[in-house]
Amino acid sequence: MIELGQWLLSKRVIYVYASAGPISLENWYAHNQRLVELLNQGSPPVHIILDSHPKHEIPNKNLKMALDSLTYLRHPALGHVVLTSSSKHPQILESAILGHILRVPLHRVGSTTAAIDYLCQNDPTITWDKIDVTICEGSHNFHPSSNVTPSILQRLLNKLTR
Repeated sequence: MIELGQWLLSKRVIYVYASAGPISLENWYAHNQRLVELLNQGSPPVHIILDSHPKHEIPNKNLKMALDSLTYLRHPALGHVVLTSSSKHPQILESAILGHILRVPLHRVGSTTAAIDYLCQNDPTITWDKIDVTICEGSHNFHPSSNVTPSILQRLLNKLTR
């Protein structure tokens, strides 16, 4: 199942998590619609981190269906799309083909932490201290590194103790 996107950094970075197991067509289309809504609300460029479990299954491995249904990839506010996946992830080739066909700045990294690092390096307006790391905590790909500053840890502690 795909968890519908949410702001990792308000109006700038969207986070989406696809858990293990099959993804229904309804969930697939709701995912696309939610990303379009967030992109409409955002301040360009709006980047997306797609954090996917290696055992998630897309509803139909039909490239035409994927191209037709993923309208957010053609949104004018879209910045970088960063995929987190292992090298054994089954959709790597499909993602690369989609990115090339749609001319989407698609980048693949091994973890959510690396995805945030990538955005920080490629967009000077994004920094670790602005990211709401509590959103990615449930991901198997999130491994806080030395980039998680004390202020971020303090914010996380404050949220947990509320």
